[in-house]
Amino acid sequence: MKYIIMILLSAVILAGCGSESDQNTEQTTDNQAKQEVNEELNEGSNETKNEETAMDIAFKNIDIKIHDKKNVRIKGEAKSSNEKAYYQILHKDVLVEETKIELEGEDWTSFTIETTLPQDVIETEEVPVLMIYGKTESGKEVNPNYFGIDFIRQSY
Repeated sequence: MKYIIMILLSAVILAGCGSESDQNTEQTTDNQAKQEVNEELNEGSNETKNEETAMDIAFKNIDIKIHDKKNVRIKGEAKSSNEKAYYQILHKDVLVEETKIELEGEDWTSFTIETTLPQDVIETEEVPVLMIYGKTESGKEVNPNYFGIDFIRQSY
């Protein structure tokens, strides 16, 4: 009886060791596949990163004032390496098409955006969104920032 138990225990131990090496092989294969995918992604993103690092843009002190639920005044400061910033106002669709903000030099420049919300937007009581961003030379959006134009709670 002792011999049978010893043989069964040995068989169980050997079976356990055999499946562990199979798992290690599978993990190695998975890791190699992930590494290959990451390398491919990095090759494509290096070109994008080079283009994006050539274009720097930052925003600060964004202040949104709303009067009578419809008249919107947005003030802020922007700094861009190509002296341009862009904005759109979105609400289910585009309310204000892409508009360029000219900046003076590469230092912080103040800007003001004034617009009036259409009555149908006010009636939906859904908050429109200001999207402000920069663009690369190829036209790709860089560093988009989103601000809610909350006319419901912020109107005076």
